[in-house]
Amino acid sequence: MKILVAVKRVADPENLNKIKLSAQGKVDTTGLEPKASPFDEYALETALRLTENGANTKARLGEVIVVTFGPKEAEQTLRATLGTGADRAIRVDATDDVLDGDLVARGPAEQIAPLPGGGFISGGHWTRDVAFSRDGKKMYVSIGSHSNVNDPDDHPDEYERADILEMKPDGGGRRVFASGLRNAVGIAIDPSSGKLWASVNERDQLGDDLPPDYITHVEPGGFYGWPWYYIGAHPDPRHKGKHPELKDKVLVPDVLLEPHDASLELTFYEGKRFPARYRGGIFAAEHGSWNRAVRTGYEIVYVPLKNGRAEGGYEDFVTGFVSPDGQVWGRPVGVAVADDGALFFSDDASGSIWRVFPSAGGR
Repeated sequence: MKILVAVKRVADPENLNKIKLSAQGKVDTTGLEPKASPFDEYALETALRLTENGANTKARLGEVIVVTFGPKEAEQTLRATLGTGADRAIRVDATDDVLDGDLVARGPAEQIAPLPGGGFISGGHWTRDVAFSRDGKKMYVSIGSHSNVNDPDDHPDEYERADILEMKPDGGGRRVFASGLRNAVGIAIDPSSGKLWASVNERDQLGDDLPPDYITHVEPGGFYGWPWYYIGAHPDPRHKGKHPELKDKVLVPDVLLEPHDASLELTFYEGKRFPARYRGGIFAAEHGSWNRAVRTGYEIVYVPLKNGRAEGGYEDFVTGFVSPDGQVWGRPVGVAVADDGALFFSDDASGSIWRVFPSAGGR
């Protein structure tokens, strides 16, 4: 039985002989040089709780450790490495072989379709997300606005911004699939229905409590308000009286989040590791507010769906990234589901990738 576990700062396998394991299954890494981070300790403790039967993947030294459990050497390793009283033992193998999968590009980059932009400094919302339809025939690309709330009527740099574009994988057949989404940072296809969903950052400078960020399915040809309206027919006072003909066409999103949550990536859960009620729902990363008096976000949320439709609410799923004195040490960004049904999410405050899975009791 072998386990793959990322350990960020332990590059010398000899250091791992200094790990101690208590009878309660807790890992003591105080003897490691260089000293392990809290993430390393968490990862090593996790390794003792997980198994992958029959796995024989090797790892690059210092990036991934292959932890091997074996009954034949367990007693020897127990006495030599872990001390008395422990009920489990570990042996660590590290080689120079790489993990399965590409680690370098197979060829030079190719431009499929030119997109509006301008880079990090002058291009406004500069990240792009891509999703493909279930049949692979359509590619969707989200493009955030160039500004907070500039009127596209007299700002040409907002052309094809605050949109989701649809095109063929080769870039042909391009059209605006949906508009008025200020910054749909994350998009994903519901594997059960084939519908496109988006996680949207709304505008600033309307106060701490307006407007809400949101998660919604995206209607073909749908208009979601930016910059003239928000959350239905509510006019932005900075564009008062403009485009009254659009007022009744603004679609109301499915799930409203806290204002300035900075909702980023989202994914659909099709795994079986979590309880059955999570299957078919959405996990989304809330990066956290940067300009709100009372912090919001800094968490992973779960959006339950019933027959492919949101029921309007969401649940806090992973929290705790804000200390009692208001200091932030974690900001979720990307989220993905592992082959074994565990949940991964990246955190650009600590530079970590977290792995989430149920406890032994299944909760």
